[in-house]
Amino acid sequence: MNISALVLGLGLVGGACVTDETDGEDKPDESDVKGGADGKAEAWGTADSPSLFNGSLEYRATELPRVGAATNIPWAGSYWPVYEDSINKKWAGASSTSPSAKYGTAFGATGVEDAVSKYHGIDAQAGRTACTQTSECNSSLGESCSMREGATSGRCIPTWWGICHAWAPAAILLPEPKKAVTYNGVEFKIQDIKALLTLVHDRTETKFVSLRCDALDSANEITFDKYGRPNGAFGSCKDTNPGTFHVLMTNYLGKQGASFVYDRTWDSEVWNQPLRGYRITAQDEISAVDANKAIGVTVEGGTSVDRTGTAAAGAWTQLGAFPVTAGTNLSVVMSGTGDPDMFVKFGAEPSATAYDCRPYETGPAESCNLTVPAGATQVFVGVNGYSAATFTIKVTSGGTVPTAYVFNANAAKLYKVHMDVDYIAESPTSLDGNLGSTINQYTHMDRYDYILEIDAAGKIIGGEWIGTSKKQHPDFVWLPIRSTSTTVAGGKISYANVKTIYDLSMQTGTTPPPGGTVTNFDAADTVVKSAWKQYGPFNVAAGTTLTAVMTGAGDADLYVRKEAAPTATAYDCRPYRDGTSEQCSIIGPAKVYVGVNGYADSSAFALKVTYTEGGGVTPPPPPPPATITHINESSSAALNEMKVFTMDVVA
Repeated sequence: MNISALVLGLGLVGGACVTDETDGEDKPDESDVKGGADGKAEAWGTADSPSLFNGSLEYRATELPRVGAATNIPWAGSYWPVYEDSINKKWAGASSTSPSAKYGTAFGATGVEDAVSKYHGIDAQAGRTACTQTSECNSSLGESCSMREGATSGRCIPTWWGICHAWAPAAILLPEPKKAVTYNGVEFKIQDIKALLTLVHDRTETKFVSLRCDALDSANEITFDKYGRPNGAFGSCKDTNPGTFHVLMTNYLGKQGASFVYDRTWDSEVWNQPLRGYRITAQDEISAVDANKAIGVTVEGGTSVDRTGTAAAGAWTQLGAFPVTAGTNLSVVMSGTGDPDMFVKFGAEPSATAYDCRPYETGPAESCNLTVPAGATQVFVGVNGYSAATFTIKVTSGGTVPTAYVFNANAAKLYKVHMDVDYIAESPTSLDGNLGSTINQYTHMDRYDYILEIDAAGKIIGGEWIGTSKKQHPDFVWLPIRSTSTTVAGGKISYANVKTIYDLSMQTGTTPPPGGTVTNFDAADTVVKSAWKQYGPFNVAAGTTLTAVMTGAGDADLYVRKEAAPTATAYDCRPYRDGTSEQCSIIGPAKVYVGVNGYADSSAFALKVTYTEGGGVTPPPPPPPATITHINESSSAALNEMKVFTMDVVA
């Protein structure tokens, strides 16, 4: 258990999150994909190749940077826990208004909070254990008795369930909101805007690498091969391959300055975090023998001695001295039950602070493969119980480790690598504001050790995790492309409306009062399948809204985009509904383009665009007075008395 268990425990207390691929899965909205319901548009890879991200990556190890960082640092935000009813949470205090309720008021939508709970919050967990208090829930799963506001009963829900699978892509794809805004009389603080932005990224188009591990290590659901690697049906728990991870980190964060997402836990728990950067602090060529030893290849032949015993939690069992010969190979392998920790030291008994090898793995499977140093004649082995345990120790001296690399016959060169990885963690739900100036506070680090396999052309072709990284490495990685959620919460919250609020938050300086004249543009036409009709640009004045309304027969799709004509993959608003009745709104200032794309074989449509023309004719100033006047008065004023004189002036 050791360090890995401690880190996991702290993470759970601080707030982790799970994807919607769990029992707490968010139900898809009917409107998200034409013709019916559809789940998250993830392309789950059947292989572990970096090419699933991009077919034109650099694989030559010598050409890949040792340091890299995201040019646009992802922002810290809440994972909006399910047990707190997602974005129904009154994050600013009991007397405040939740982000979902604010949305409903601003956009005239009813039932928003109920829909959020039904699709993303507590009500979505109707199948879980009913409860009236947390003592009725499973503490080992981190469950809390979660109730909607005003309810007296609820469901047992793990506190680490949330929507980090939505926060992570939102934090990568969009800059952090800058300021609070008021829309239709409703104030949206930055944390409200982050909440809504996060939820509308509940489903994203992604590029996905590596298989997902669905087994839980702490429940002993994973089996291992003789090298300590997940095997058989648990091959998905072995990836992400370190060679794959190295290539993607160095190409994206290193060469492009582009972030992506990784699940930083290797088993069934899912912690999606946006990546900030990395540093390769060691990349040293090693021999095949040393690589074999590091991965866990044990000595063949030699003389072996077996010892068995027990260890109470926190207690030591010293197994004594074993004779060794300098320059020979030594293998010490432990198996058993519980969580014993093995310590090996030449010349004296090991302790918690003095040892030559201490694998410090979760569970009883540990091994040390060493070369006996000059002058050493004895090796000492001790076992400390992290929890109550039984153990069997096999000490093999002499013998040989294979001189050929065991794991990849095509590897012509091998490197032992250490990489430090920086990722962005969640911020407290109760914290408002743009956190860019304190982003270091939310930047955490993982450390990885692995063998990198290089072919005869100098290209990376694979690798193996070593040491504690065998059980502490990314499970899968994914690159978000864009949100595919046109609506969330059963259609109650639209991406386009949330984007309107976000755009207002990103405007800099003081927005001038709306000027210009209201303009109407009308068009009627027919569009065939896959064809486009493009309109604009429409110069929308600052602080005003362009509204595009389409009606008609058949099935055409409305697209609206700022600064360029929309395409099937580039737009700021796309309702994407069945039929031809669709509407979009965009906040100025902007040059806005409107497009209509045919989905059915033929669709007749009518389009009406209403906006305030930026730089158009402004209302004339009031006329000057007909007669020029002046003041010529004399008077007196008593103590504390005020006399007022007025006159017309020309502007």
